[in-house]
Amino acid sequence: MAQLQQDVGLRAIVANSALYTAESLAQMNGYTWITRVPETLTLARETIALTAPLLAAQADEQQHIKLCTTYADVRQRWLLIYSPAARQRALKTVNTAFTEQSQQELEAFAALSRQEFACEVDAETAVRRFRK
Repeated sequence: MAQLQQDVGLRAIVANSALYTAESLAQMNGYTWITRVPETLTLARETIALTAPLLAAQADEQQHIKLCTTYADVRQRWLLIYSPAARQRALKTVNTAFTEQSQQELEAFAALSRQEFACEVDAETAVRRFRK
């Protein structure tokens, strides 16, 4: 970072969530930076869980909440954004995954129902395996 500061006059850093680590944040002390906080971070998940109902209360309007927090001993301002378009994309992704899983389960059940068993115990074992 010091090299960038010297060579090009670095004033601000804009990066994806890969930048957001305790080590990187310590190195960026004194710089202005913007990055997406990874949702794998416990603090991010907890914050989203607490604010999501407020943000999505008016599902057809974009909403945002600003808050201050500290992570890795670095004081930060977070901006949480709710977007109806992003919600629609997420719903489509979930629906696609659910449809694919349902189709796979239906095919597995159809295969199970066509299978012949030598005895009741074999059939019950196959059903137990299917339910897992």
